[in-house]
Amino acid sequence: MSEIYLVTGANSGLGLDSVRRLAMMPSTKKIYMVCRSENKASSAIDSIKGVEGVDVTKLQYVHFDASASKEEIFQIAKNLEDNELITGVLLNAGGVGHDKTGKPIGPNHVLDIHQINLIGHVQLVEALKPKLAQGCKIVFSGSEAARGILIMMIGTPKLGGTSDWYRNQLEGNFPGYDPMDVYAKTKGFAALYFAEWARQNPKYSVLVVSPGGTSGTSALITDGVPAHFRLMMPVIMPLMNAIGVMHNLEDGTDWYIQALTGKYDEAFQSGSFVASKRGTTGEVCDQTELRSGKMYADTVKQKAAFAALSVYTTKPHF
Repeated sequence: MSEIYLVTGANSGLGLDSVRRLAMMPSTKKIYMVCRSENKASSAIDSIKGVEGVDVTKLQYVHFDASASKEEIFQIAKNLEDNELITGVLLNAGGVGHDKTGKPIGPNHVLDIHQINLIGHVQLVEALKPKLAQGCKIVFSGSEAARGILIMMIGTPKLGGTSDWYRNQLEGNFPGYDPMDVYAKTKGFAALYFAEWARQNPKYSVLVVSPGGTSGTSALITDGVPAHFRLMMPVIMPLMNAIGVMHNLEDGTDWYIQALTGKYDEAFQSGSFVASKRGTTGEVCDQTELRSGKMYADTVKQKAAFAALSVYTTKPHF
């Protein structure tokens, strides 16, 4: 079978390494490199051109800005080939971003972290539905932060059970702003949302998959990350690699690739949240098996998160 993939955040880090890996597979027919800048996409393609086994003729740039309006995001399907169905989607773009204020912004009037990680991607999935093959594998980039990472001083987020609670969190209607706490929550909201989405869309297979503690990315060195995190990351990352708390870029990518290529199918049912069993690397498991991840099996929370986010995914009228 000829596989057609779509990867967001494809011009750097885990996204680009995923593109590299997919482009090496004989079964891959095409990869849509979905990112904000054609220049960055071209530079990214140049960086892997000539790498043994990589066929760059399989790569095609598609513009996508997770901060754009719903109307703009829903137009993306028109930029794809009419006679081809996508067999795998990697929703990788995101991170902590550059927002320091914690004020709702943008077309959806939500916190920037929620927009770039979550809302832009759930809108993209809805926009792509007419272009998705039956059984299409959808992988959302999760994080162990959603159940807490003690060594990085990220506590387990507290998640509510009503759609109003999630709407308030998305819009920033609460005192104080801790970007790491909000980042943990947005990854948690995604795990809940896609668990319910999977039940309502059984013709597709969706997994929320953390790439683990991965060095070689810029997720924790952007302006929105507290200064002490930005300063300590370049210093402690090599140490964390050495003691097995973090792994390299290729190892993080491998967790995505296993999900995209069906190697997780027997172990995890659609809608699962897959991440490290201990810490942020090593063996993976369904996070609902862990005490700190049991809340992600709560169907009340799943339905509440889904209802809150569905407000943003209603197809616009053009």
